[in-house]
Amino acid sequence: MAAFVAAADAPASSCAGKVYNVARGGEHTLIDRLAALGEIIGVDATPTFVEARPGDVRRSCGDSTAAERDLGWGVRVGFEEGLGRSVEWVSTRHA
Repeated sequence: MAAFVAAADAPASSCAGKVYNVARGGEHTLIDRLAALGEIIGVDATPTFVEARPGDVRRSCGDSTAAERDLGWGVRVGFEEGLGRSVEWVSTRHA
């Protein structure tokens, strides 16, 4: 949320017409994410592996350097804590 507030408050001269990644900057595999999510919600999240499909993205990592430079925004929450907060937010609205 802080990144959106930073974008709204930033002067147009520094950010108008630009696109920003709002990302932690670290790389986590889908397996890492699945394991962390399983831990948070208390389930055994054992994946089923299948053959790769054409167009599958093998690796991805967001770079928030431009958001830091233009908006003054920086990462304040780690991956597991952020995922936990997201789960809590969703569970309080869809219980």
